[in-house]
Amino acid sequence: MLILESQLHRIIFEEVQLYLIEHYIDEALEEFGIEKDDPLYAEFKQQSRREFLKTLGKFAVVGATIGTAQRMQAWANAKEQAAWDLGIETRRKKKEEYEKTDQYIIDELNKVLSISANFQWAWEKQGGFTTSSGEVSFPAEFPMLVDGKWGGYGVLSADYGVYRAILDDITLQKDQEDKQPRVSPDEVVAGSGTAEQWSLQFPERYGFPRDSVKTYPRGLLLRALKQGFKRDVPHGRNVEGMLYLSIEYIPSKMIMPNSGMTPTELYVDLWNKLVTKRGE
Repeated sequence: MLILESQLHRIIFEEVQLYLIEHYIDEALEEFGIEKDDPLYAEFKQQSRREFLKTLGKFAVVGATIGTAQRMQAWANAKEQAAWDLGIETRRKKKEEYEKTDQYIIDELNKVLSISANFQWAWEKQGGFTTSSGEVSFPAEFPMLVDGKWGGYGVLSADYGVYRAILDDITLQKDQEDKQPRVSPDEVVAGSGTAEQWSLQFPERYGFPRDSVKTYPRGLLLRALKQGFKRDVPHGRNVEGMLYLSIEYIPSKMIMPNSGMTPTELYVDLWNKLVTKRGE
């Protein structure tokens, strides 16, 4: 069977097109750091080939009627669009894989803990101001302990100590299949009283004066550290540091101010969400 010259030119042109498609896709994959020995290489390449051809189809009508220079521009546009789509898909898949890891949980917990506003509370009754709609309470900040020698320390809510315990336990068992919590559901202790009652009684329980911001007594920091408070917390420039009560020193029946739960209730709740029932 004889092949007309025009048909031969078309066959050659199609072969060149196929070669260019493979070349462009290989180039785009390389730009995004996907090597040929990557297990996802074939999947990405097949997917990007479809996206490339779909994008190229938008230029098909134009490509049939324009000259070589315009046709090459259409190819360049198709390549750039395919590379952009591939980049979005690559980042999406990487994000999905990352969110399945223990490192994702650790990073998210660190984000929560890094924002001290998540653990605001007060051990005094809150004041308020009156508006046309009634009385509105001032937002809580932090109780302050001002040591005459060591300066001022903010006190984070007891909830912070539970979050730190969860972070420590997951970090120590990172990437282990069968993680074990330090508190099991049958060890949960129910609370007594109210969160407000526990907050108001807090300074007397630990021997903290309520007026240290005025009197500057010495020895407050040492007293706090001896009773289970820790100070390994990032803090702003306006205080010497922040203190929190380690989970093992939080009274078992305390109703904590942020969560409204006891320490064991909050621990088990967080463990279930982050570990036991993760992904459900």
